[in-house]
Amino acid sequence: MATNKSQRGGIDLSLLARPEIQKVMSEINNLSPGIGQILAIHGDSGTGKSSLARSLLRNLRGWSAYSMSATSDMSTEEVINRINSVLTESDRDDAQPLSDDPLVAMVGVVDVPFASTLVHIDDAHLLQASTVEAIGAALSTLEDGRFIVFLTGASNAPYLAYADSIAQLTPMKVEEVQTFALSDVGARIPMELAERIQSMSGGYLGKVHELLTALPADSWNNRNVTVKVPQQWIKRWEEKSQGLSKETLLVLQAMSCVDEPATLDLIEHMVGTEDVDWAIEAAIDAGILTVAPGVFPPVLEFGAVEDKSTVGGLVGPARRRAFHKGAHKFYAARGNRAQALVHRARSLNSYDENGSTELAKTADSLGSAGRWKEAAEFYRLASELAATEAQQRQYELN
Repeated sequence: MATNKSQRGGIDLSLLARPEIQKVMSEINNLSPGIGQILAIHGDSGTGKSSLARSLLRNLRGWSAYSMSATSDMSTEEVINRINSVLTESDRDDAQPLSDDPLVAMVGVVDVPFASTLVHIDDAHLLQASTVEAIGAALSTLEDGRFIVFLTGASNAPYLAYADSIAQLTPMKVEEVQTFALSDVGARIPMELAERIQSMSGGYLGKVHELLTALPADSWNNRNVTVKVPQQWIKRWEEKSQGLSKETLLVLQAMSCVDEPATLDLIEHMVGTEDVDWAIEAAIDAGILTVAPGVFPPVLEFGAVEDKSTVGGLVGPARRRAFHKGAHKFYAARGNRAQALVHRARSLNSYDENGSTELAKTADSLGSAGRWKEAAEFYRLASELAATEAQQRQYELN
């Protein structure tokens, strides 16, 4: 029987190989005796910071490594007491503090000759700035041991100001998605499929994992595998979309059908009405849509990248064609021939030799201009509309 079991042990190989993460590893391993440092890795929720930290700790050699998580209600004393607890609980259950001052006690545990100690604190953005400052001051008093406080958390948070070294973890690139798929479900996926997964997930490690495990592992070795929207995404969408009006849902469905930036004018043409402002406002109020800052005309985006694919899966073929017909009119009126051609092709429900030929000619022009990725997309659309199998194979080859 096919299995969905994930090979979690090697899940972060692609992230560990990044130069910025290798730099962090090097800083840890090359730390001199009598030195204490705060190191930080930050990034958006879902980029895999926590999982990466666990892998990083597993790959350390010669270090005593411990982990804990911060909470928003922890005082400085509570944080330091928690650090002292994780430092001593593995040695003896009845360990007594070396000082009544938690910070002095912490330094006393780690500041001994030949000791190399690392404490990982997850969700570090929940720490108070005064807490991280106090930890940094205590680290400066070390004389013999090596001590690192390794923080992972969200970006734009106070803890980063006190770190001696900082690395940002960004979403995975397409090549990293391929490496991830091999370690996660044991599948060697082609670049085109990795691009699809990266687009649907935004490259966020947790979301890529949810996509990969939505199908049995051996399904990914099939030639024409279709990426499935995970049940977790559908359930989350059902919960967050409760109470939305039909007008708002229609706007969201239209947005899910386009790859380009979604402006108000484009959406109005797609849904066939100019009265979409309040429908959009309702989605913004619900936290489903956001407005890209500093862009004119305003561009709307899904707040959670997976919502776009989830909503798109709920759009039937007739409505999808109607959306693309509206988008075709919008771009044709603006004189954007290439985009108008794309949406005209997507609005058709049968083979079209003239449309296929026109798309292929546009692809030829884009390729001659060195715009290879755009050319590939036009050839793909041309192959879908091709009237004969021979023509289809030729466009696929191009």
